[in-house]
Amino acid sequence: QGGVYVPVGDETERRSGSSQAVEREGQTPSGRMLTLIDPGDVLRQWGDSADAPGLPRLRLTARHPRFAEDQSEAWEIEALRAFEQGASESGEIVWLGGVPHLRVVHPLFVEPGCGAFDGGQGYREGDLCGGISVAMPLQPHAEASAVRMRGHAVTYACVWLLGLLG
Repeated sequence: QGGVYVPVGDETERRSGSSQAVEREGQTPSGRMLTLIDPGDVLRQWGDSADAPGLPRLRLTARHPRFAEDQSEAWEIEALRAFEQGASESGEIVWLGGVPHLRVVHPLFVEPGCGAFDGGQGYREGDLCGGISVAMPLQPHAEASAVRMRGHAVTYACVWLLGLLG
């Protein structure tokens, strides 16, 4: 959608990419100042706020990162190379901090309206510009599955015993 307006404050850092937008700053009728941030910054801020144990880790990865926090990890670089070869998604299960995680990267392509935020990198519509990576801890899902499996085992054992008695 081209970005989102957020209140100007300590958490809202103006980036060089958003400075190219025509209506970058605005004011509400009550006088509150707003600034336009690009979709990548929205996603980055959301991912940073959700960085807690047990929650999925979400981040942007870029082929040509503009900012230090966008530097791709080795597995993300591999995924981006696979996307250039035609893959539609890349994922694997790995152990991070002693806990199994599902890591998935989905490609991001330049769409109409993205030009205001490309930071002068020269992307054209349809170009691969990066991806969204998610690392989801599997431990909560494994625990829930184990509880369900125990419940099923008890149910089947009772049915089996009733069958024997019959």
